[in-house]
Amino acid sequence: MSKKFKAKDILFRISIVFIIFITILAGFIVIPVLGSLINVALKALKIEWLWSVAAFGLLGYYVYKFVSKRINNRKLRKEGMQD
Repeated sequence: MSKKFKAKDILFRISIVFIIFITILAGFIVIPVLGSLINVALKALKIEWLWSVAAFGLLGYYVYKFVSKRINNRKLRKEGMQD
């Protein structure tokens, strides 16, 4: 009985690794294609600067999320409420 569970566990792990591999592989193909299509559209509309605005906005968002998470964790630790 335990051998069946071990086999299922191994198959589950292999399937998870396979799904991650396929996702990464699809990302290497899909993301550059979409990026180039968007780039062509932005050049046609003469608004290439939108890439830099979007990049700085995204960077600012992630910095804000990171800093706010650190501040919230510090407050919880200070009050002794962290799990």
